[in-house]
Amino acid sequence: MSSQRRIAASRANGARSRGPVTPEGLARCQAASLTHGLTARRTVLGNESMDDFRALREAYVLQFRPESRLEVDTVDSLAAARWRLDRAISLEVTLLDLEMERQEPEIQKEFEVCDAETRTAIAYRALCDAGGRF
Repeated sequence: MSSQRRIAASRANGARSRGPVTPEGLARCQAASLTHGLTARRTVLGNESMDDFRALREAYVLQFRPESRLEVDTVDSLAAARWRLDRAISLEVTLLDLEMERQEPEIQKEFEVCDAETRTAIAYRALCDAGGRF
């Protein structure tokens, strides 16, 4: 547990801070909590197309024609959710494809015939068992 003196010093230091000022520092702070991007404040990752996201959002705006702030926020949330869902689907497909490719030599040795569902299940289990170490 921190002492009262330490707590007071931390508060005083924090009060003097004005946060990052350089563009690099600002970008670093904005991306600090970004891991997989599924819950990030920024919707579009650096390797994704901002133009594609804008086109998706614009399609929703044209479809639903929001008028109030609540409607605009709802359309923005819908576009962001769709974007993130598409990313999650892409991640799932890519991870499973990569794992199935990696397992191919083992599968050929172990099974005479292995259907697609079984291959996918084996890859999925391996990824889950890896506990995020893949």
